[in-house]
Amino acid sequence: MCHCLFLLPLTHTHTHTHSSFLLSSLPLSHQAATVPLLIASRGTQIYSLYRLKSVGDVSISMFVLSSYASAARLFTIAVEVKDLQIFFMFVLSLFLNLTVVVQCFYYGRSATSHQQKKKTN
Repeated sequence: MCHCLFLLPLTHTHTHTHSSFLLSSLPLSHQAATVPLLIASRGTQIYSLYRLKSVGDVSISMFVLSSYASAARLFTIAVEVKDLQIFFMFVLSLFLNLTVVVQCFYYGRSATSHQQKKKTN
C-alpha cells in the first residue's frame, strides 16, 4: 500500500450524498513530520517580521487565506474526523498564520506612519 496517497474515500454505513476523505489514513509519522516543517516555515517568517519591523513583500492575502483554510479544516476535523492530533496540528497552523496576519497589519501601519513622518521632515 502506498502511504503517499492520503485522500482515500471513506465508506459509509449510513447514507450521505457526498464522499468524505480522511487525512488520518496518512501514517502518524508522516502527519507528525508536518509540525516541524510548519514551525520552521512560519516561525522564521514571524521572527523575520519581528526583527525587521516591516512586512516587506509578504503577501497578507496568502496568510489570510491560509488562516481561513486552517479554520475550515478545524471545523471539518471536529465534526467528521474527531482526531485530536490532527485537530491540534491545525490549531497550531491557525495560530501561526494569524500571528503573521496580525504582524502584517501592525508593522504595515507602523511602516506607513514612519514613512509619513519622514516626508513631513
